[in-house]
Amino acid sequence: MDTILFKYRSHDHEYLVYDTHKYNTSMNEHTVRTICSQNCGLKSEGIVAGPYMDHNGNMEMKVFAPDGEERPMDQEAKSAGLCYLQDAGYMTGKREAPDVKAVGK
Repeated sequence: MDTILFKYRSHDHEYLVYDTHKYNTSMNEHTVRTICSQNCGLKSEGIVAGPYMDHNGNMEMKVFAPDGEERPMDQEAKSAGLCYLQDAGYMTGKREAPDVKAVGK
């Protein structure tokens, strides 16, 4: 099965977004390092992964640095994740961050 990543630009930061719900798998350190590798990877500030669903149906996104470590969600990563959730139909209503642009998949 192919893995599709979406790229979102928020200000001067680009994040890849991976849909864990759609592909029924989560991100791990090795996968993130491979995708973000300087030798053969894609240029980005990191990978935003999700949505992860809890038992109440609440969604959460996680962000991973290019070295594979999970890190706290910064504003740019949060904006990219929210825009993806809206573009993918997980959320409806007014776009949370109108300045964030999808730049490819």
